[in-house]
Amino acid sequence: MWYPSSSKQSVSPLPIPPLPTPGTETYTPTGGVLISSADTKDKENTGKGVIVGGLFLQIIFFSLFIAVTATFHRRILSQPTIRSQTLPVPWRRYILVLYAVSALITVRSIFRVVEFIQGPRGTLMTNEVYMYVFDAVLMFLVSVVFNVYHPRTIITKVDKVTAAMRLESRMAGGSYDSESV
Repeated sequence: MWYPSSSKQSVSPLPIPPLPTPGTETYTPTGGVLISSADTKDKENTGKGVIVGGLFLQIIFFSLFIAVTATFHRRILSQPTIRSQTLPVPWRRYILVLYAVSALITVRSIFRVVEFIQGPRGTLMTNEVYMYVFDAVLMFLVSVVFNVYHPRTIITKVDKVTAAMRLESRMAGGSYDSESV
């Protein structure tokens, strides 16, 4: 698998592994459970608050992910590494694909926040067309884009190149160091 090897492109000066979001995907179902089991208006409002808070957290963490990606992209373009220039995969295209699907997902996430803030009698929940346009169509487009530009093409090519470099290095009597490429 290909990982950036230059600290110049890193957002952090320390080698930090990728971290998962802190359970944002559990807030929405938890809020749903609170609403469905609520026997008072106060408990129902607590459930709605948990859902909206979880949706806001998703937007915040997703925005941070996009900011980190954009920072890396800007830095790798301004100070390219040898690896980024010689890698035989269209990684620049896949970063642009990532931006495109991220924009679609962000619009959908904002729609979901507004939908839950308005409540069950709001315009967005009472008119199905909004759900189709801002939820179903956007996620369908994300699926189509990821099927056309499937990440498997990058992974397969990198694995083949790495295997070929190892074989070539062994035949030359040396040892292959993936970080030196």
